[in-house]
Amino acid sequence: MTMLNQTVNENAKVLDEAIMQFQHDDALGAEAQCNLILKESPKFGAAWSLGGVIAAATARLPLAIERFQKAVECEPNNSAFLTNLGKALRDAARSVEALDFCQRAVNADPQSADALNNLGFVLLDLNRTAEAESVFVRALANAPRHFSVWNNLGIIQRAQGKNNEALNSFIQSLAINSTYAEARANLGMLLLETHNAEEALPHLRQAAAALPGHAPPHLYFEEGQPLYRCVESLVGKKRNIR
Repeated sequence: MTMLNQTVNENAKVLDEAIMQFQHDDALGAEAQCNLILKESPKFGAAWSLGGVIAAATARLPLAIERFQKAVECEPNNSAFLTNLGKALRDAARSVEALDFCQRAVNADPQSADALNNLGFVLLDLNRTAEAESVFVRALANAPRHFSVWNNLGIIQRAQGKNNEALNSFIQSLAINSTYAEARANLGMLLLETHNAEEALPHLRQAAAALPGHAPPHLYFEEGQPLYRCVESLVGKKRNIR
């Protein structure tokens, strides 16, 4: 085994350990492992990418963008690295810049549902709704069990007034992942908007309970009053009228 191959194998092993640490909520330990790799091998894109993921997860978005850029410099056609950079730029409200990297990610791997999903998000940010819908549909053709994409498609359909299609999309998302609170909230809101308050109530209640302290803003009225409490009151009044 050559010295180069030995170094690559050792770096891969350390990176696997870093990933395990990060998955077990040891972000500092994982970051230290990434830094150790990059000190020896500054062109190891996967270490830069994991470092970016760690930075994003610990609310250091500018550092995450910098690290994802380094990863892309190491491997310009790596779809995952391009997707990560595009998402970080979008999170930083830099959607115009993000679009280029998201499109490059899809070009690098046209079958990647994650790359397509991220591209759809950016197109939606830029008010290119029809294109975003087409991208989400394409993503589902490649990965029909991608529950996040089903939810995103439902959001677009709901905004376009396609309530039946949106209802189906949210239900599909929850059929794949019944604990996905965002889809649960969106389904509840759609049912509420279509005058099905009694059906909406359990979904809104579950969504709010699944996201304590940081539920989607649309689950609350002013002064922090949970929306489902107001719906409970409304449903109760209707039952008393019957």
